[in-house]
Amino acid sequence: MDVPTIDFAPFLRGGREDREAIAKTVDSALSSVGLIYVKNHGIPDNEVNEAFSWLQRFFALPNAKKRTVQRYREMGREIIRSHPSRREALNLANPSLDMSADQWPTEEILPGFRDFMESFWQNCARLLHQLIDCVSLALELPEEHSLSKCHSRSCFSMGCSYYPETLITHETGPRMGAHSDSCTLTLLFQDPTGGLELGDRASVQGKVSAANFEQRGGTYKPIDFREGMVLVNVGYVMGRYSNGRYKSTIHRVGSPDVAAVPGRTETPDRYSIAFFGDPDPGTIADALPGTYNPENPKRWGPLNIDEYLGGIKEKTST
Repeated sequence: MDVPTIDFAPFLRGGREDREAIAKTVDSALSSVGLIYVKNHGIPDNEVNEAFSWLQRFFALPNAKKRTVQRYREMGREIIRSHPSRREALNLANPSLDMSADQWPTEEILPGFRDFMESFWQNCARLLHQLIDCVSLALELPEEHSLSKCHSRSCFSMGCSYYPETLITHETGPRMGAHSDSCTLTLLFQDPTGGLELGDRASVQGKVSAANFEQRGGTYKPIDFREGMVLVNVGYVMGRYSNGRYKSTIHRVGSPDVAAVPGRTETPDRYSIAFFGDPDPGTIADALPGTYNPENPKRWGPLNIDEYLGGIKEKTST
């Protein structure tokens, strides 16, 4: 899949014209493909690599120790359309808002983990706010309607995933089923193992969602790994804010076919870090000014974020 690459340095360090030029490029990519690769994003490669190193150490802990962490999710506990995902997960909330110690492994279990991941969390939050500002500029939003207004509390979450090696057969299904993210924007850091696949909306006629994409014969295209870059994709709430200009991506984590990996009997371990940009609690998401007019009216009514996200959690947990 040919995912556009955006050099974000001019937006971070340039003047008004530089920022507007990058915003236009981002607008074009998100309205056509729904995701972009961002380079020169401000988070050093060595910091991202260290984050993955910490994940490997956490998920290698004995199960009994991992279960002491409140936000740890065992294999099979996540259900997507009746199918359990083949992954373990650790979901971390904003450390400045959720002060509970049990969302972290204790210092006795994994010394240094919390200190590093809290710092990495804040750096991801800073980048997400910068991308939200970029999208606000792309949509030419007045200050009073800037997307930053409904993300001011940084009620974001970091999903750390571990997909253990899996026996490869001709019937091997996806490691994580087809879905769209529920947020505004997602940052995704991947290891070189790959496996992320994007649903090709052009392979299906008419309106389509993650729920019916495969039933209607939708096909997927693999997303390549790019060193030093972060993948940014559109979530469902951003689709509502943009009145459908930006469509949430349908994606899954696949398993390679036997023919694709000659000589191997198992897929390698895969690690990923997804940083989800949810709006603040109490937000009512509606089409933003400039995204609708008499010729292009609002496609949806207001969306209560608390009710929507609460429903998503109920559907994906056991």
